[in-house]
Amino acid sequence: MEETIECVLTSQPKPKLAVVSGNQAAEPEAVYGNPEMEYASIPNTLYNAKLALVPEELATFVRTSQPQKWELLVKRCDGEAQATKRLAERVSREIDMHGTIKMLRMDEVDVGEGVY
Repeated sequence: MEETIECVLTSQPKPKLAVVSGNQAAEPEAVYGNPEMEYASIPNTLYNAKLALVPEELATFVRTSQPQKWELLVKRCDGEAQATKRLAERVSREIDMHGTIKMLRMDEVDVGEGVY
């Protein structure tokens, strides 16, 4: 059943963005995955069960949506691998403490090293 769901999701073309007053009401286009598809399949081996998330996807999201903050975190953590690990651990801890919905509504998450 899981394979069927994945097949359906990854075969759906991306919907057209809503336009409000001449501006697109959506996030900027991501630079990863297949830009023509709504969902992209990733290997289940990337999922970290202890953290209950996919650290690489989280890092890619932050790198794409907040490039300056990502670069600052990478610099302060001495590399992308450590920055990815630190970010994933902190986000997982925040979700455990506050819950997913509250975490998603937060404006900033302190990942340490003076980076929010």
